This record gives sequence, structure tokens and C-alpha cells, in this order.
Amino acid sequence: MRLAETTFATYDGLTVAVDRILRSAEVHASEQCLVAGAQPVRIAQFASGRRVARAAASTLGYVIEAIGSGPGGDPLFPDALVGSISHTRRHAVAAVGLSTHYRAIGVDVDDDRPLEPAATGAIASPAEIAVVMRVVSGTAPLLGASITFSLKEAIFKCQFPALQLRDLDFRDVLLSAPDGVTLRARARRPDSRLSELLVAMQLQVLKIGGARVCLALVPR
Repeated sequence: MRLAETTFATYDGLTVAVDRILRSAEVHASEQCLVAGAQPVRIAQFASGRRVARAAASTLGYVIEAIGSGPGGDPLFPDALVGSISHTRRHAVAAVGLSTHYRAIGVDVDDDRPLEPAATGAIASPAEIAVVMRVVSGTAPLLGASITFSLKEAIFKCQFPALQLRDLDFRDVLLSAPDGVTLRARARRPDSRLSELLVAMQLQVLKIGGARVCLALVPR
């Protein structure tokens, strides 16, 4: 479904909205303090992200004017909603769900830009990248690390409202597919607070509106 330039994907109690970064996107008056002094590119990314978040919320029956920021920069939604926002240089994406359906949501967007080979070792093991390439059909070898990075970013965003872990390293989360088709995450330290949340977390990789979207969801 398309409304203006925004592409929507809807699920049970959840909407993902994707659009291009718009230089003309306006910052709500009460959000301007969050980007005071920022460069025009950053302001456009911020405003575009809030714009698609409001559009996603509207499909769930909620009209939102301003979306604040929490202590970690996470977007603050009304109690009835839970959500996450991400952007690249080209796209803004928001995933917004009903809080009756989801405890936490994390989203990250990828424009299919390969990571520098030197960076991949700090993000994941070759085995993790191979799993992602196997599960996400049509993944080119150079994009496996990029999608793995994006998945872990979504996981970090998903955990933050509940656990507020700020010092997580990419190697603290391990990706696998025990059944060969479903991506799962586990904590490197099984006794950590993160471990219990990851057991309940669902991971998805979607292609929406020309962008690759990685979702991390903790259902009720």
C-alpha cells in the first residue's frame, strides 16, 4: 500500500513505514530542541524519521504530533504504542506496534551498502554471517556482513527501553538459525540480563520500499 511516497507493511498490531529522506520534512515545534544546532542533513533525517513514525501510528488508529527522545535517544511513544526509528542517507523507517501486542521493538534500515572488510571482524564471526546469508535469500556475499550489522543494531534498539544496556558490543550477541530457516539471537554470556530477553525476541529481514529493514520484536 502506498500513501504519498510512504510504503507500509502491516502485520498483527504492527506497521512498518519506509520513505525517502525528505529535505522538506518539518520538525514539530516541541521536537526542535532535539536537533538544535544540528546540520541540515541530520535535521532532514530526524524529521523524516518522525514523519514515517507518525504515519505508521496513524495506521493503528493513533494521531501523534510530537515524538520525544528518551535518555538513550530512543523515541518516546504514547503508552499505547511501542516503536523504533532508523535512517540512512537515503531512507527513513519506523516500526510502530500496539503495546498490547509487543513489549519492545527495534528497527534498523540498510541501503544494501557493503561494509568495509576490515570492520566485519568486530561485528560478527564468519559463521554468523554465513547463517544470515543462508536464511536471507538472495543475499550477495558482500552484503552478508551489512545485514548482520543491521540485525544487531535492531537488537540493541529493542533491548534498550527494557534493559538500558549502553555498553553492549556486537560480539555480545550471537546470531544463529537452529532450524535452518529462523534467525535467533543469544547472549554470549548466558547468565546476563540480556539472555532472557533474547530468548523471547523474534528477528525478521524484510525488503520494503527499496530498503532492507531488519526487525527485532519481543511479543507479549
